[in-house]
Amino acid sequence: MGERSEPWLVVAATVPDMPTSLVTLSTTSRTVISFAWSNGISNGGTPVIDYRVSYDQGIGSFIVIATGVTATQFTTTSQQ
Repeated sequence: MGERSEPWLVVAATVPDMPTSLVTLSTTSRTVISFAWSNGISNGGTPVIDYRVSYDQGIGSFIVIATGVTATQFTTTSQQ
């Protein structure tokens, strides 16, 4: 048997806080909008590496616009 090692402190990651300070950067037309946000206060123990952008249709039903967004700003174009 070898020597015992020092104990390690292990902290499990948790769900990060939701982003804050959502701001509309520009609305260039009825179909294009750019917005930005700030990271939440807690990252849950590990850096946030991507976001999912969605909107609420007003009935608690969310439509996903994009996944894998790595920046804290996003521009989208609607075909409507």
